[in-house]
Amino acid sequence: MKETSASYNDSLQRRQDSQKSFHDHSVKEVPPLRPQEYVRVQDPHSKKWVPGQVTEVLSAPRSYRVETSSGSNRRNRKHLRRTPDSLREDDEVSATTQTSKPSDSGHDDTATTSSSQPMEPPSDAVVPLRRSSRTSKPRID
Repeated sequence: MKETSASYNDSLQRRQDSQKSFHDHSVKEVPPLRPQEYVRVQDPHSKKWVPGQVTEVLSAPRSYRVETSSGSNRRNRKHLRRTPDSLREDDEVSATTQTSKPSDSGHDDTATTSSSQPMEPPSDAVVPLRRSSRTSKPRID
């Protein structure tokens, strides 16, 4: 019985080594992060990347403590992307400009932005027919 389990363990180890070898061909090693580095953190629910900062390198492999606007969380390295300092400052500037009040210049800037309202085509423009609105010929059987 000992011989069978030893041979099974050997063949299992060979299969695992083979799988690891094929897996390692396509893996890109990511460099480790340091505390105080600015990163983007993938939100697990919305899958969006939000700005954050590494506060601590944890003992678990590839794990970091990251401070974001929603609090401090433990994240694996695959959910973190390094961000240059200049992009982090731009995020803070854009966040403050979005929350600021409109200027008192006398005109409404929201009416001139095209992103807030969808544009309608001019009334004299030729709009192509959609397949569902075409009339079909009667079928003769």
